[in-house]
Amino acid sequence: MSQHQFRRILFLIFLVHTSGLNAQNVDEATQQIWIDFLPHFDLTERLSIYGDVSSRFTLGHFDQTYVIRPSIKFNISSIISANAGFGVFYRKADDLETSENRPWLGTRLSWPDIGPLRFKQYLRVENRNFNDRLSNSRFQENRLRYQIGTKLPLNKTAIQDEAFYIPLAFEWLGTDDKSAGGPNLDQLRMTLGLGHVFNKVWLLEMVYMNWWNKSAATDSFEPSNQVIRIRLHYRGWVIGE
Repeated sequence: MSQHQFRRILFLIFLVHTSGLNAQNVDEATQQIWIDFLPHFDLTERLSIYGDVSSRFTLGHFDQTYVIRPSIKFNISSIISANAGFGVFYRKADDLETSENRPWLGTRLSWPDIGPLRFKQYLRVENRNFNDRLSNSRFQENRLRYQIGTKLPLNKTAIQDEAFYIPLAFEWLGTDDKSAGGPNLDQLRMTLGLGHVFNKVWLLEMVYMNWWNKSAATDSFEPSNQVIRIRLHYRGWVIGE
């Protein structure tokens, strides 16, 4: 099988799977636009600081979220890194106003490599601390996230200068559920998009994210969010992946 055929088959599988999951109750999903800036700086060969600044808007009614999330990464080996960060979220809508502090720990595994695809696996634990500013109430939850993703080069053999590529990702999220005795898998996310590497400093991605949620362990997944996400990277580690 040629690389061109392999890419086409992978892309078609993703589209079929996405359309199948999204076939029912799509009208219940909310539409959002996220605009992200993601800087990245290498301090040493092993240590990096990075993060994201984001503005998020819901279409159809007033609902805005602003995010700043500084993070740090330490390369344990050529394929494994340890990551940590602290996110600050502020959300304001017609009938709510909340803030959230979100410390997190994670690890990233760059494996496996299949043909032109280099997969990245990411496991993260978050402690989410919410403050409802209108009712002056507070609550918290713990969340576990696992993501596997890759980038499919289109006009180059790898992700490098002047390359166009398709980012693909699947993510599973679970929150702590005391009644179930552990984490409840309550959200799925799938990502498909188009990226372009301008040079070793700047790259731009536009991705489409589809989310499915469920309220309880016995419920079925229902469409919840559809997100257009524009991501501007500064010295991102996507180069060479």
